[in-house]
Amino acid sequence: VYVSDYQMRQYFVTRERQSYSAAFDFDINENHKLTFKGIFNNRNDWENRYRTNIKDLDENGKGTVRIQTKAGTPDNRNARLERQRTMDFALGGEHLWGAIGMDWNASYAKATEERPNERYLDFQLKKQEFDMDLSDERQPLATPGTGSTLTLSDKFSLKELTEQQEDIKEEDMKFSANFKASLNNGAKLKFGAKVVRKTKEKEIDFYEYTPKDEDAFMTNSLKNTVDQSTDKFMPSDKYQVGTFASKEYVGGLNLNDASQFDKEQVQAELAENFEARETVSSGYVRFDHKFASDINLMAGLRMEHTSLRYTGRNYDDETDKTTKTGRMTNSYVNFLPSILVKWDVNDDFKIRGSYTQTLSRPKYSALVPSVNINRGDN
Repeated sequence: VYVSDYQMRQYFVTRERQSYSAAFDFDINENHKLTFKGIFNNRNDWENRYRTNIKDLDENGKGTVRIQTKAGTPDNRNARLERQRTMDFALGGEHLWGAIGMDWNASYAKATEERPNERYLDFQLKKQEFDMDLSDERQPLATPGTGSTLTLSDKFSLKELTEQQEDIKEEDMKFSANFKASLNNGAKLKFGAKVVRKTKEKEIDFYEYTPKDEDAFMTNSLKNTVDQSTDKFMPSDKYQVGTFASKEYVGGLNLNDASQFDKEQVQAELAENFEARETVSSGYVRFDHKFASDINLMAGLRMEHTSLRYTGRNYDDETDKTTKTGRMTNSYVNFLPSILVKWDVNDDFKIRGSYTQTLSRPKYSALVPSVNINRGDN
């Protein structure tokens, strides 16, 4: 038994939550009523992460040390901002026209997630040796051997410097109307229709930066470090995460200055982008009847028409290019019957029998047309 991957992480997270809501009822008269509900939520998380990682450890304790700072730009507190916003507005009504009752509902919902200027600065040092204490397998401890280190110094080299933007947007529009009526024989008839239209877009833009003068960059990076070790580290004070490039330094780098950095878009990261639209139109009818005082029948049929339109991405690592797929569409109809019979033999003994059909819809990502070819995995 040996440890193949060893990580120590120190997180600093600031969270902000905001929520606003309102609800109104309007009784036009005793037979007609309108309602409105609205809610808006705003969630901001500012996160910095400092990670010391020993990768690819073998059974002899040899591995590569990686030291990484996760940060953001100064306008976002030099931290990675994750901003999630949701809003939901619904207008509905209840109406009674003689023997026919009706209710309806129209709603609009939107959810967004933004992660602007998420930056990672990663240094590495190969061929390091460690003594691994596994006397407590739940808390293994790596100690550098002679000539090896876990501390950031001029022995390290730049592994990668990246920045990404991520935007996700989802919208839902719904309308439904339901009717019910009592028939002459005591039976009840219910019928209605519903339309749901959903759209979702995911867009990631990812760049890797290479300093024009890596030696000068390393020298400057080592002048802007911070020790994140603490005796209050939650797992145990025996873990000392060490020294890292400071969040202010990483956030303040002018990555778009062509005189300092070469910039390259990482095509493989763009392969997750997609646009999706799903429209489901449905109608149903339900019949309730009491054949006797102790026997009830509920039978219904639901029809759903599904229309899909998706655009994904194809990536080939040989050409290192990501291209949009064509717009893929599909349309199909499902008929979903249901029946329930209940027999109340007595107050203590009741028999129920039912048959139903329903649909379980997959995640958007499961339907996105895409091909991701990575020959290095073979």
